[in-house]
Amino acid sequence: MDNDIYIKALRYAEEKKKFTLQELQFELGLSDELVDQIALQAHHKQIFFQSTSNFYNKYKSEPYPQCFFSVEDKFRLLEHEELNHARESALSATRFAVLALVISAIGSFSSIYFSLQPSTQLSALSRQLTSIESQLIKSSDLLSDIAKVNEKIDSQALNYEKEMELMLVIQEDLRAIKNEIQP
Repeated sequence: MDNDIYIKALRYAEEKKKFTLQELQFELGLSDELVDQIALQAHHKQIFFQSTSNFYNKYKSEPYPQCFFSVEDKFRLLEHEELNHARESALSATRFAVLALVISAIGSFSSIYFSLQPSTQLSALSRQLTSIESQLIKSSDLLSDIAKVNEKIDSQALNYEKEMELMLVIQEDLRAIKNEIQP
C-alpha cells in the first residue's frame, strides 16, 4: 500500500512542507494525467493546502502556485500508518493463532497417543495374566491328577501292606504247620 501515489505524494509533502506540483511530478516521476488528478483534488481542497483561487487552471503556468502540507494531510498519513500497523498486528496475531492451534493439535494428539499407550500395555498385561491363569488351571488339574495317583498308590500300598501281612500270617502258619509235621 506504500506504493500508492497519494501516499508517496503525502510523504513528499510532509518532507518538503512547501512545493509546487511540478516539483512533485519531477520527484515522483508522475505522468501529466496523474498530476492533473492531484491538481483537481488540491483545487477542491481534498489534498494539500493551497491558497490560490482557481488553482486547477493556474497550476501549469508560471509562477507556479505553492502547495503546503496540511494538518489534514498529516492525519491522512497517520491513518495510513495506523492501518499498516493494524495489518501487521493482524498478521502477527494470525501467525500466533496458527502456532497456538498447531501446539494445541500436537498436545491433543500426544494426549490421545499417550492415553492409548497404557491401554495397549494393559491389554498385553491382561493377555499375560490370562496365560498365567490358564497355566495355573493346568497346574491345578495336574495337581489333582497327582493327588488321584497318590490316592491310588496309597490304596495299592495299603493293599500291598495287607497282602504282606496276610503273607506273613500265611508264612507263619506254614511254619507252624511245618513244625507240627516235622518232629
